[in-house]
Amino acid sequence: MPTFTQTGTGKYDYWLLDGGKTFSTIPADTLPSISTDMPIRLQIGDGYFGSTHITARHGKWLERYQPDGCVATFVHKKLSTSGKILLLEEKNKIGLALTLTPNAALILRNIGDFFSITTLYYKKSGLGGEEVGRYTGYKWATSPYIERRR
Repeated sequence: MPTFTQTGTGKYDYWLLDGGKTFSTIPADTLPSISTDMPIRLQIGDGYFGSTHITARHGKWLERYQPDGCVATFVHKKLSTSGKILLLEEKNKIGLALTLTPNAALILRNIGDFFSITTLYYKKSGLGGEEVGRYTGYKWATSPYIERRR
């Protein structure tokens, strides 16, 4: 099982997965105009992005599926699954949405050399946007989470 720690408590500090900032990577040329590998990272954030936002806005849903309430653990589980990659354009903000089963949307923002996780929330039906690819977390996630059933 991976270990999750933080670099600090400021909004631009990071959650670490086994000591590294990267939770997953979208390979080069998977997305239009992205010619280098793009890491996906979870920042501490504030009321508008990151783990603080996810806990504040979607905490009840989070605790239902992640009883210990650890945002980083739940994000890692979701990033270990697969889904559609969609380009979004809303409020002059361009990002990506990964519709990850079961019933979740993960919104990313391009920060330049990495994607920052803006939010993660329950989404029963399709998310609007242009589908530009497939996200395959079981290949791309750092130390993919695999649920073992007995």
